[in-house]
Order: sequence, then C-alpha cells, then structure tokens
Amino acid sequence: MNKLTNSFTFTKRSAKILAIFTLLACGPGMADYDEFMSLFMPESSNASAQNQKYHFTPMFFYNDNENENFFSEENEENEVVDLCQVENVKAWQAYCKGKVSEKDIETGIYDTFQNSKLQKFLKSTKNQAAIDYVQLAKDAEKIFVTSTETYSDVAEIDSTFTLDLANKALNYAIQNKTNKDEFLKERFGFQVVKLFSIAKKHEEAIENYNKLIVPIKAKTFISDWALMRKAESETASGKTAEAYYNFAQVFDRSASHRSQADLVARARIDSFEVDNEVIKLCKNDHEKAAVYAFAGIKDGLDALPLLEKLVEIDPKNQLIELIMAREINKNERFFYQQSPYGYYGQDTTLLHEGRKNSANYWSKLKDFSAKCTDNQNLAKTGFWQTASAYMEYVQGDFAKSEQFLTQAKAVNTTNKALAKQILIQELLLAAKKTKEITPEIEMAYLPILEKFAKPESFRVSNAILESCKILGAKYRGQGPQIEEKKGGWFSSCSNKEKSLGESITVPHAIAKAYLLTMLTTQQVNSNDKYGGFESQKDMFTIEDTTSLATIEKVVAYFSETGKTDFDKRLQKLVGFNNDHLYVLMGRRAMDENNFAKAAEAFGKVTPSVWKSEEWTSMFNNDPFYISTIYTDKKPNKNYNPYTFAKKMAELSAKMKANPNDSESAYLLGCGSFNTTYYGNAWILRRHSRSSSEVNSYSNVKANYNVDYYQATKSREFFLEAMKSSNQEIGAKACFGAASCERCTFETYAGTQEAAPEESYEDFNKRMEAERIKKFGTYFKMLNKRFRETKYESQVLSECGDYSDFTTP
Repeated sequence: MNKLTNSFTFTKRSAKILAIFTLLACGPGMADYDEFMSLFMPESSNASAQNQKYHFTPMFFYNDNENENFFSEENEENEVVDLCQVENVKAWQAYCKGKVSEKDIETGIYDTFQNSKLQKFLKSTKNQAAIDYVQLAKDAEKIFVTSTETYSDVAEIDSTFTLDLANKALNYAIQNKTNKDEFLKERFGFQVVKLFSIAKKHEEAIENYNKLIVPIKAKTFISDWALMRKAESETASGKTAEAYYNFAQVFDRSASHRSQADLVARARIDSFEVDNEVIKLCKNDHEKAAVYAFAGIKDGLDALPLLEKLVEIDPKNQLIELIMAREINKNERFFYQQSPYGYYGQDTTLLHEGRKNSANYWSKLKDFSAKCTDNQNLAKTGFWQTASAYMEYVQGDFAKSEQFLTQAKAVNTTNKALAKQILIQELLLAAKKTKEITPEIEMAYLPILEKFAKPESFRVSNAILESCKILGAKYRGQGPQIEEKKGGWFSSCSNKEKSLGESITVPHAIAKAYLLTMLTTQQVNSNDKYGGFESQKDMFTIEDTTSLATIEKVVAYFSETGKTDFDKRLQKLVGFNNDHLYVLMGRRAMDENNFAKAAEAFGKVTPSVWKSEEWTSMFNNDPFYISTIYTDKKPNKNYNPYTFAKKMAELSAKMKANPNDSESAYLLGCGSFNTTYYGNAWILRRHSRSSSEVNSYSNVKANYNVDYYQATKSREFFLEAMKSSNQEIGAKACFGAASCERCTFETYAGTQEAAPEESYEDFNKRMEAERIKKFGTYFKMLNKRFRETKYESQVLSECGDYSDFTTP
C-alpha cells in the first residue's frame, strides 16, 4: 500500500523553541530585523541623519555600528567614513598650516609615520614634541593584541605595557606644560587620561583630566574624547552621577564619540533616572537639556516628563521631536497586540504594566503634542500636527485627526518621511472613518494605496495590512475589528451560505475585499529590491483556504466588460492574469469535489501552463492509481489537470446516472484520494505541501478536520464501490477505504503531543497501538469479506500494515 507520512510530534517546549528560531532565522527580507507593529514613522522627526539611529527599537542593540562610523551616501561604493579620523586629520592639517595634504596626514597618523611627509614636515619645522606625540599615539595602538585562539577575536590588554605608556605620556605632558602649543597640550593630556583609564587606574585618570584638560582654555573635540575616558573611569569608580553627566555632555558635543557615550552608559549604568545629583552638576540650561535628551533616548522609563522640561528650557533642541517619536513607538509596542519573541531583555512585568497603561499614556502624549502644535518656540515642521493626528486616530476621534492632518499639510516641509507619514494616516483614515463604502471612498483610498505598492518600510507594510483589513471587512459587511476566520480566508462565502457581503451595495464587494487581502501578501506586494516583511501574509495560505464561491466572484470581477477606473487600477495593482485565476478556480473546485467546475476552469488555462516545471514535476504519477507497495509508482502518461478533472466529471455524471456503477465509484475514489494531502496529485488542490505541516503546535487544529487531510469524500466513493457484486472491485475499494482511514490516523498522530517523559520510540509505539486498535476498520473488513479474492492475496503479500489485521 502507499506508505503514508511517518508521524512525528513536537512537544510544547520544542514548539516554543521552534517559534523562537523561526523568528531569528526567518525574519523579513529587508534589514528590518527590529520590525514590530508600528504605524508611526520615527523618521518624521526633524532629527539629523546622524541622530536618526536613536529611533526606538524593540531589539537590544541599535540598527547600525557601535561607533559613529557611517556609510557615505554620496559614495556609490558605500565606503565607511570614520568620523574620528575625519575630525583628527582636519585638525592636524590646520596645525600644519595646510602645508601637508589630508591624504599625507592620514598616512602619517593612521598608517606609517616613519619617512612620511608628515614626519618630514615636522622635522623641517623642528617640532620634536609633535614627533614624540605621534610616536606615542602609534605605541598606544599596540595596547590591544588580537587573540585568535577562540572562535571570535578577543582583545587582550598588556597591563604592564599600558601603565608604562601612561606614565611616559604623563612625563611628556609635564615636559610640555610650559609650552604654549595648546594643540599638543590637549593631545598629551588626552593620551594620559586614556591610558590610565585603559590600565584601570581610574583615580589617576580622573585626577589627570582635572590637572591637564580642565585648565585648557580653547578646548577642542579632543577634550571631549578625554571627557569620555574620564566618564568611563567614573563609572568604574562608582561615581554614577558624575559619569552620567559627563556622558551626556560628550553625547551633546562630540560628533564622533556620541554613540560611544550612549552605548557605554547603557551597558554600565543600571538606572537612567535623571535625579537631582546629576542636575546639580549642570552649569546652565543647555547642559541640563543635554542630560534630559541623553536620558530621553533610553528605554525603561517614560520620557514625557523629560520632554516637557526640554521644551521649556531648550525648545530648539533637535532631539525633542525624535524623543516624542520614540515615545509614540514605545507605546505602540505596548498598545498593539504582538508577539514578545525576539525582544531581547524585555522585562515581562514592564511589558504587562505597559500594556495596562498604554491607553492612558496615549492621552498624555496626545495632550502634550497638542500643546506643542501651538508652541511658537518650537520649530514649525508639521511634526506635532502629524503626531497629534495619529494619536487622535488611535483613540478613535477621526474628525480631530483629519483637522490635525490638514494643519500638517499646510506646513511646508522638505522631510519626505513626514510627507509619507501624512499619507499613511490618510490611508488609514480613508479606510476607517466611514461606516459605508462608496465610490468616493474607494477613489480617495486607491491613489494612496498605489503610492505604497511594493513597500520599502515595515511601517508602510503595516499600514497597508491594517487599512486593507479594515476596508476588506467593510466590503464583507463585517465590523472593522473582525479578523479572518479560523476556517480560512473568505471561508464563509460558499454556495451553501449567504455571503456576508451580499448586503453591501458596492458592486463586486467580495471580490474587492479578496484583492485587498492579496495586497497584504508577500507574493503580490513584496519589493523586488528588498523583499517582504513579517507583517505580510502568505498568499498561498489564503488561496488554499478560500471558498470556490469567492474565487468565482473574483473571476467574474476580472471578466466584467464595463470596468470603472477604480476596477482597472485595483486589478492592475494586484496583477493577476487569467491563467492564475483559472488555475486557482480549478483548485478550489477540486477541493470542494466540484469536478465539473474544475474542468471548466482548468479548460480555460493556456495549455502551455501544464508543461511548466511545476506541473510536470509534481503531477507526474497516475492520479487514478493506488498501489499496495510503498515504492511502487505508475507514471502519469495520460492526464493534465484539465483532462483529469474532465475525466472525474464524466465519472461523476456516470455514477449519478447509475448509482450502481461501482467501477466509476472506485475510480472516483482513487482520483479523489490522490488529490488529498497524502496522495500523488495534491497539487491539484494546493500550491505546496510540507511533510511537517500536520503538527501538534498548530494554533488551529480544526484546519485538519477537512477532506484534504481526512480523505472523507474518497472514502464515500470507495464505500459505494464496495457494494459491487464483483468481489475484486469490492476488495480494491475496501483497500482504498483503508488507505483513507490511514489518512485519518496519520493526521491524528501528527497532532498529538508526546508525554513529558516519553521517548520518541515509546511515543511511536503508543501511536502504532492506537492505529491497530482504532483505525483498522477496513483492513478487518478486507480480511473478513474479501479474503478469497486475488486482490486480498496481493495486499497480504505486499502491504506490511495489513498483516496486523489478518487472522490465521
């Protein structure tokens, strides 16, 4: 007999592990590995390109390098630009009065100093102190020795060498203390602080910063680099308030070290609360604002109080809008229901509290944003109006949302992301603000949807899915919060049930709802360059669970001659051709055992389609053949999907005309069985098949209680054929019914859980015992009623499973 799939069951624990690995390994096609349910684009803020990296992310790390290196957009090869190096080279060129090129300085400082043009220039000006400094800096590079003994490189520090070098740097600094060369003074001082900090002589690092850096009057970025090292030593010494204050000032002032300051503070300071001890250290409002902004880009606290203070004391601070966008995104993380997997380090208590308080926090953020729209001291960017519009939308006041959007559009902006955010909100409003769909609503919605086709951002993808879901539900006559049914998309729209959308006056409502759903799928709406997103659905899953009645409506919609502009544009946006639609219609008809309709649909498919690799490789076994031997296969030489469906329709008609036509009933049973999950022609019902799709960790086990997995229809045909007066036909039909019963068992076994302490072998033994006890009806019947037939003898000699039910 056909040996069916081996049963294999995941435990609940292994299912959770699988889910986690799936999220890690099978994320979206783009680099948006921090994708979550969010509809507000943080790029809408007026933050600089360098600051945009501080958007909220549910992941632990930021979505770029840990330092301030960045990829140059102007460079076609996207070469990495090191801001530290850029800053330093320009400073050295100014020190050399432009007599040495940037390229030569870069070579001398960061490559080979000996015999470089920089060294020759310093020698020509008799600047031995500068030569000593460059050599000292080159020696400092040798501190970190790369070890490759383990699978990843580890930086090992020679503490003795480092401390010796720190003291050498201190001697140079003392020698140059009376030197009027502030450029070198600052650099020697920086090396002293840096080297003592690396050597873990933290008190010496702090003390020398105060002695060597603080007195310098005309401080440059080098002093900020030294301050960064001082803050690191303060952190190690337990001086948390001082460290936090200094990290904030580095973040505020240093273009090259701001990311390092943020990352070190995140890693080494447990609490980001801004207390009076930190504020007391601030010399003015600007420094206070730097502390508030630095804390505002951290997780684990509500930044609204910090924002209120920032707006009060430093309304021109460029991080204000970005921090507000972070708060909106953080609250989306709590407000929208979504999986917690993949969010490293998330405190589940905080997650629960955040979800409980999210609605109330929307109100607080909304009130603050509304005040900011009228604040004349804030930049007039349109951000606050857009943010207010979004939060009004979230809380269901669509009229106010539209008012704020109108105000936002009246503000001239060059921020493309803000303009896109406004469009996102118009898309959502067009779908949600009215109870009934009209042609006017359709034409207000579609042009925006067209602009977002093939999304490049997961938030745009989220907006498409959300708006299509809302509008699709209205087309189907359902409320805006109705989710797709567990039985499959559009499963309610069958010939036996009244369609929920028939009360809608808009023409082709169900078909339009279906096409909107298709626009939420990866297969239809993925970007060719970037790929798809986790938020997008699987088109094949939807198609394979949609009713024939719905697909007939879709086909009729595409076939209509008097199409409106909306019809043409929506159909073009989805991009289905007739072959796709008729193949789908044929599959759905086969799935409902409507063979005449399947033949009609497959007959309209271009014949060359059946010659494609998909069909020649997957429909290559005789669909009317059921073997008693697992390895025995019979090539398909006579049928393509159309001729097979036509043959099934003819057999069905013959049996209807003559209910006693047992031969037709048997062939119908064979053909129907082979189009199930366990048959050789499953492709006539589904796009794809996986040996593990029947499993115990499925959320909707009811999905398996269908003919495709249970072979109920083919069993009915075989039972009719068993009534034949011809014992050989009866025996074949009985074996066919046993094959169907085996389908039921395999599906049952695949959805069972092993006991906590049960081994894989013991689980299989238990399942085998249940098969013999509960799933042997037709094998027993074969042994009892058809024992004298030649076919029964063949089964006995070829099918090992049958021997479990035979008697001597």
